[in-house]
Amino acid sequence: MKRLGELLLERGAIDVGELHTGLEACHRSGGRLGTQLLRFGFVEERALLEALSIQFGVPFVSEGLIQKASLAVRKCLPMEVMRRLMVMPFNRHEGRLQVATINPRDPSALEELSGLTELAIEPYVATETAIQKALDELSPDFVTRGGAGAGAADDGVAAPVDAARWDQLWVPPQVGPEEMLATGEHRGPAPELLVATYPELTPMAGVGESEPEVLDEQGFVLRLQDARTRDEVGSLLLRHAAGMLSRVCLFAVYKGRVVGWMARGQSVVVDDVQSFDIPLETPSLFLDVYETCREFVGPIPRGQANELLVRTLGEPPPVEVVVVPIKVKGRVVAFLHADIPGEAALAVPIDELLDSVTNAGLALEILIKRAKIRSRRET
Repeated sequence: MKRLGELLLERGAIDVGELHTGLEACHRSGGRLGTQLLRFGFVEERALLEALSIQFGVPFVSEGLIQKASLAVRKCLPMEVMRRLMVMPFNRHEGRLQVATINPRDPSALEELSGLTELAIEPYVATETAIQKALDELSPDFVTRGGAGAGAADDGVAAPVDAARWDQLWVPPQVGPEEMLATGEHRGPAPELLVATYPELTPMAGVGESEPEVLDEQGFVLRLQDARTRDEVGSLLLRHAAGMLSRVCLFAVYKGRVVGWMARGQSVVVDDVQSFDIPLETPSLFLDVYETCREFVGPIPRGQANELLVRTLGEPPPVEVVVVPIKVKGRVVAFLHADIPGEAALAVPIDELLDSVTNAGLALEILIKRAKIRSRRET
C-alpha cells in the first residue's frame, strides 16, 4: 500500500515542498492530508480523487456530480447521520444507493446506511470539501427521521449490535461501476501569507490552530458516559491517549481483518491509516496482541505486515510502540496503537492507558445493551 503523498508525487500532482507543507498542516491542526492540499490550492480535485481511488480501491465521484444529484436522493438519509459520517448519497438505482464518502473502507458506516435505507450501499470516495459543501447546501431546517427505508431508528442514529455480532458493524464495501468519473478543475483560494513553520515550506494560514483539546482522565470518563456511537467512543479515547503519547491510532477487527479506523497526532495521516487493511491471520504485531489478549510495549518486530504498519504511520518511524487490545465481553474488537515518533515509549503510564482502554470497552458494551433494550421495546 502506498501512502497518499507518495501517490500524488508519483503522478506529478504535487511537488515535495507542497507535500511537506500539507503534512505540516496536518501535524499542526489535524485533519486529512487531501483536504489540506486542496485548501492550499496545491492539488486539483481530479488528481486527488484519482490517488484516493487507487489508495482505497473504490471508484471516485466529483464535486460536480454530487451537486447534480436530485434533492430526493440527497435527502434520503437523516441529516445528522450524513454529517456525523461525512457521506452524501448521489444516485439510486435498482435497489442500490451510491454514496460519496471520505472513508469508503468504514464497514460500520456502510452497515448503518444500509440499515437506514434498506438498500445496498455502493461507496465512492469523495473529497471532504465536496461532501461538506453538499451538506451545507441542503436546507438548514431539513431533518429526516428514519431515512428512506422501513425499520430505521426513530432518533436517526443507528444502534450498535450485540458484541457477538460485532462483525455486522463492519460490512465489506460493495464497489459499484466505474462510470461517472468526469470532474472539473478545483483550485482553492491562495493561502494567506504567513510565516512558514520551517524554511522552504510554503507559508500557511491557520497552522497554529490545534486539534480538539486532549482530555484528562476525569474529562474522558465524564464524556464517555454521554457517548452514543462507536465513533464517539473511539474519538474520546484518542483524545485522552494523545495526552500520554504524541501519535495515536485505532485499528478495528472485522471478520478476520484489521482495518484502519481513526488517528491523530504527530506525523500521522488519517487518509493513510484508514486505507490500512490486512488479514488478521497474517503474522503481525496485531495478531500477537489478538492471540494473547495482552498489551505489547517495545520495538515493532520485523515482518511484511509490520513494515506496512510502519509505512502507514509515517516519518519519523516509531522506536517503540504501545499496542493495547480493546475488548468487549472478552472479545478483541479493536486495537489502540500509540507511540512517540523517534522516541522510546517505555516511560508511558501504561496502567493509566490500560484503564482508559478498559473504560472504552465498557462504553461500547453499554451501547450494545442500550441497543438491545431499544430493540425489545420496538418488538
